[in-house]
Amino acid sequence: MPTQRVFLPSHDGTPLEVRVSYSDVSNQQDVTSVVIAHPYTPLGGSMQDHLVQFLHEHFSAERGFVTASFNFRGAGRSGGHTTWTAHPEAGDYKTIVDFLIKGGGPVAPADVSSSSMVVLPKPTKMIIAGYSYGSMIAAAIDPSNYPNLTLTYILLSHPQSVYWALASWGSSHFRARANALLAGVPVVGAPPRPPPRVLLVMGTKDNFTGIAAFRRWTAARRRDGLVVREVEGADHFWWGREDEVAEIVDEFLDGEESRVVGE
Repeated sequence: MPTQRVFLPSHDGTPLEVRVSYSDVSNQQDVTSVVIAHPYTPLGGSMQDHLVQFLHEHFSAERGFVTASFNFRGAGRSGGHTTWTAHPEAGDYKTIVDFLIKGGGPVAPADVSSSSMVVLPKPTKMIIAGYSYGSMIAAAIDPSNYPNLTLTYILLSHPQSVYWALASWGSSHFRARANALLAGVPVVGAPPRPPPRVLLVMGTKDNFTGIAAFRRWTAARRRDGLVVREVEGADHFWWGREDEVAEIVDEFLDGEESRVVGE
């Protein structure tokens, strides 16, 4: 399974450390790409997070997806620093999505100073995934920017109750984007299309968003294609329960949802 660690310039030139894996079992006629975003950097989040790494390996090795995880600005070997509004980080995420959609491009390898090219199969489907803070950023990726691509969202331990702590005065933007995504509200002026499928996975013992508040939030936005899974007794961090998360994700991707909000 080829895996490369490279540096990719973000929207403002900030270098982002990226891990890209492409399994040889992928069918190049029907390619799924996935981006996975990590938890909040000031609290220790990076693409080295155990759940991010587990899902990266699962998506690439087990499912044959073109898989990218990356360090937001300020994390790992990426440049820059964590921002108060999280808007630049949303741009970081979009940079990775655009890179995969274009089938790769020029990069700076992590172990040499010269530039090179990464060539990837162009996707027909794109999974927008994130864990904790990463799911807040992922939910803000606007599907109307990609009218010719099928987008699916996977949001793990979504920090719905603490946007204010993660994005400060930018929190209202991320709240509005997440609410619109869950409800399937189309962007004004965008071509009509079915809303994207969304999976939300939350432990009933999450440390930052109470399960009662989470249930109220999701129940108010029922629709077809919104799948909510609660894991009894799991907290925000998923230590020792990575396999359960992967199983839920697989059921969702395979169309075997056991609980669809709105049905």
